[in-house]
Amino acid sequence: MHLLLALLLSFAWATPAAQDHYTALEHTLQRVVGPTGNVRWKVLQTDHAELDSFVTWLAGAGPGSTPALFPNRTARLAYLINAYNALVLSGVLPHYPTDSVMKIAGGAFFRTGSFVLDGKKTSLDQIEEAMRKSFRDPRIHYAINCGSKSCPPHWRETADPDRLDAQLAEAEARILQNTRFVRLDGSAGIIELNKIFDWYSGDFAASAKSPAGNPATVVDYLKAHMPELYRPLLEGRKVWKVTYLEYDWGLNEAKTQ
Repeated sequence: MHLLLALLLSFAWATPAAQDHYTALEHTLQRVVGPTGNVRWKVLQTDHAELDSFVTWLAGAGPGSTPALFPNRTARLAYLINAYNALVLSGVLPHYPTDSVMKIAGGAFFRTGSFVLDGKKTSLDQIEEAMRKSFRDPRIHYAINCGSKSCPPHWRETADPDRLDAQLAEAEARILQNTRFVRLDGSAGIIELNKIFDWYSGDFAASAKSPAGNPATVVDYLKAHMPELYRPLLEGRKVWKVTYLEYDWGLNEAKTQ
């Protein structure tokens, strides 16, 4: 028993904390993600050593393989967010230059199980589904970036377990004030939304309450979470027509490299 405890303590001491790896990844994000959340792919192509190192770490580390590094739900969610974003960058890079992730793997970039995470082969879709089912927080959709123009902006920092809730709240506030994602026309009673609110409508509705006991909708989510400035407009109408903006799968390439 004493020998086992000594070995575990020795392993914990010798293994860098997850945050050390996140810090290294963040160096790359600060260098290659522009102020609008697009990616300087040419810059990343020139130097991706830290990204490669992080992806190598992901393959052998995770809540299943190294549980001591991920002691709570927040740590596990931060791990998956950082993994998803890093694997998108790493997965696109060998195919760059390309003008769309949908031209990679015959359009199956997100479904192809070509990534290794926590000791197992997986796909980006599987990672996203694991986050949705295990954590049930619609703000996850604001934290992961699919490498496309209509995706939420790529974060210039890593998901940090110590302040993840604040990071997600900030991301939500930014998205809901961004007309690429939400457009309100009070006179016409129309709300135009990014397609993520259509594809994952159940995730957003599940976090809201509907009056009179009716099933909650995306509009109920917006009424609860839009910045205060917009809430009187939303509350002023009982009925809104919701339409969805065309999704642009073009590569999220920064204009300046």
